[in-house]
Amino acid sequence: MVLHVSSNIYLESLAQHQAIPLYDLANRNRAYLGKWLPWVEHMHDSSFISNFIKNSLQRYAQGTEEAFVIVFENKIVGRIGLYKIDTYNCACEIGYWIGEEFAGNGIVSDCTKALMQHAHNVYHIHRVEIRCATDNERSKKIPVRLGFALEGTLKDAEKMHGNYLNIEVYAYLQ
Repeated sequence: MVLHVSSNIYLESLAQHQAIPLYDLANRNRAYLGKWLPWVEHMHDSSFISNFIKNSLQRYAQGTEEAFVIVFENKIVGRIGLYKIDTYNCACEIGYWIGEEFAGNGIVSDCTKALMQHAHNVYHIHRVEIRCATDNERSKKIPVRLGFALEGTLKDAEKMHGNYLNIEVYAYLQ
C-alpha cells in the first residue's frame, strides 16, 4: 500500500525488500538515532531489520500494527507506523524516526498528519498517542505542531544505555 503525503513524499507499507536500505539508513544514523531509540544498540546487521519487518508483518496480520517506510524524492529516509492499534477503544500510537540529514524539513510532521487521517479512515481511530523522551526536543515538536495535548510524563519508562528516560505522552482526539 502507498499513502501519498505530498508531491515528493509518500509512505509505503513495510516489506522485506526494504530491510537493507533501512539498515543502511539506520546504520549511517546510528549516533543520531541511538540517543533516543533503544533498539539501535542491538542492531548489528541487516538481519535485525529483517526480523523487525517479519514481526511487524505478523502484528499487521493480527490487526495491531501498520508500519511504513517514509519515501522522500524516491529515497527511503525513515520509518513511521501505527502501533498498539486497539479497534475496540479506537486508539493507537504513532511512532517515527528519520535520518538526520532529512530532519527539520517537516517531513515527519506531514507524514504523521497523513497517517492520522489514514488511522481515522481505516480503523476509525479516535485517540492517537505519540510518546517522546522528555529531553528529545526535536521529536516533541511534532505532536505540539499538530495540536496534540501533553497529558503527562511517565517516570523512568524506557531504559536507554543503562539509564532510565522519562517519557512524555501526547494525545490527539479526532
